[in-house]
Amino acid sequence: MGYQDKPLVPLAQKPLIEYVIAAASPQVGQLIISVNRNLDKYTRYSLPLVRDVSAAGAGPLVGIYSAMKWYSNQTVQADYLACFPADVPMFPANLVDTLSTAIAATDSSLHNSVREVAWCQTDTQIQPLFSLWSFKLLAALEQSIHAGVCGPSLFFQNHPSQKVVLPPQDPGMFHNINTLEELAQAEKFIAKRTADFNHN
Repeated sequence: MGYQDKPLVPLAQKPLIEYVIAAASPQVGQLIISVNRNLDKYTRYSLPLVRDVSAAGAGPLVGIYSAMKWYSNQTVQADYLACFPADVPMFPANLVDTLSTAIAATDSSLHNSVREVAWCQTDTQIQPLFSLWSFKLLAALEQSIHAGVCGPSLFFQNHPSQKVVLPPQDPGMFHNINTLEELAQAEKFIAKRTADFNHN
């Protein structure tokens, strides 16, 4: 992608992050953006911008931890943090409910091992950044980060987690954009989705 700031890359003349905001906002009580560069370009969305805590390390796990730290200093009361990657423009409108239900069902069936994080798998593709995290994991996240763990998948190996295998999805759902080719494919998915909506 030429080292572009991917959430700002246009898809059908609209930045990727705008698709994510539109799909995620109805699923959560408070939406924030985890961002470390080009902050001035994100202010247009009138959402809190949370940078990674200094000297914590690198990787997506730090972003999750930093978001939890930010929330812990707010008056907003929340039990879970939902995570949505900003380079995946299409995902289910009930994703948070699905993850929450999975955690609740697992908690009620376990006596000694409570699942405090749930994450997705679609077909054979794991989607660890589409996940729901209990705020009880804040200390464990901090310890893991300082131990050199940078990604959710590595964190899951040492902490009880609930994998949620989703049924087959519509084309384009969970389509991750890392290359110009994948961006072009996403253009086709968006065009078809728009055409289907207009037809109905």
